[in-house]
Amino acid sequence: MTKSIIFITEFGFSKRDTARYGLNVLRKRGLNTRVLDIAKLTREGYIEGHDELDITDINNLESIGNNQKLKSILSSLTNEDIIICLVETRKESEFLFDMLNENSLIYGFIFFGELPLLPSKNLSVVAISSLHTRIVSRIKLNYLSAIKELINKYLLLIEIKNFFKRLFIKSKFQPKFVFVSGLKAYKKAKISFFNVDCAIINTHSLDYDNLIDIKEKEPLFSSERYVTFLDDYKPYHPDNLVMNTGENLNNNSSPEDYYSELNEFFNFFEEKEDIKILIAAHPRADYKNLAFKPFQDREIHYNKTAELIRGCKFVLGHNSASLGIAAVLNKPILLLNSDTFSAYNRNYVDLFSKELGVGVVNISNRNQYREEDYCLISESNLYKEYIAQYIKYKETSEINSWDFFVNSIQKLF
Repeated sequence: MTKSIIFITEFGFSKRDTARYGLNVLRKRGLNTRVLDIAKLTREGYIEGHDELDITDINNLESIGNNQKLKSILSSLTNEDIIICLVETRKESEFLFDMLNENSLIYGFIFFGELPLLPSKNLSVVAISSLHTRIVSRIKLNYLSAIKELINKYLLLIEIKNFFKRLFIKSKFQPKFVFVSGLKAYKKAKISFFNVDCAIINTHSLDYDNLIDIKEKEPLFSSERYVTFLDDYKPYHPDNLVMNTGENLNNNSSPEDYYSELNEFFNFFEEKEDIKILIAAHPRADYKNLAFKPFQDREIHYNKTAELIRGCKFVLGHNSASLGIAAVLNKPILLLNSDTFSAYNRNYVDLFSKELGVGVVNISNRNQYREEDYCLISESNLYKEYIAQYIKYKETSEINSWDFFVNSIQKLF
């Protein structure tokens, strides 16, 4: 019988994560919870500034600084402990799974929040793609196509190599369960663990839980006519410490540059549409300690994203995961790109535009958005496809995903 749920993470554990990963729900169901943060072991260069991503006011949060301590903890666990790995399956984390397998522990993964991914497998390819864009006018189209074709063939060879490696060599990653939300997550699980005996269980995304939570509640913002901007905390996002995407802004742009042109667009937009913009702050944003007002005098709301989207007329954003909530609620969306962004982030905003089937405006091009009309409501949006790919692709229980998790785990083990 399961007695405790243990999360192993390499991305820090914030106050938001205590709700996102259902710690209170799990405890109400009579389960002990524990969080082991191994970022110092798996993420080189992550130690500096890392402590800001962990919170200290939750029970049983431990930052693991060496392999011996981790080994000692894992060796004390039993089959009454279920481990959820919030860790990427890559070479740097193989030691963890060696320990889990050696101790015959029950562990698995949750793919609850898959997002669109750029076609390239690493940033070097993104950089090459960005270079193509900058010099396209200097190169004949057939040469450009040939280069891109070579890159695609190289990536295909990598995929084939990995496939045969997984086919003939026993994987170090041997989960007993994988919970998935959306077709992308399901396919990822099938490919990643195709030769592993594990249960793949379909549910909905964690963001969908927010819609379930507010479904029976009175709307908080229904009396006002407003637009919701989904903040990404672009200049200061702490994931830059752990992900290999580089900085969100390019080397020639400052946070002040980004917020300046964003507010200029907001001022224009509010006047043109005769409507005000409310800011749905990123969960890790800390705007109170900045030396300037990032959104001028606009209202900034924390931890109210689903409520703000539910009551708004339409949504503005870059590439926030919360765009999925807007799609579920069938809200018109307009995406904002910027020359202040890194090449990776510019490509990422364009990718979200294609995946959602919505318009995108470059807020750095003031003349363009002032002179050209843009469509807020796209009759050809791809919301249904987006929801199926990333939120839920089958009918799922309209209960909190962590209640569903406990129910499923109790049946499995």
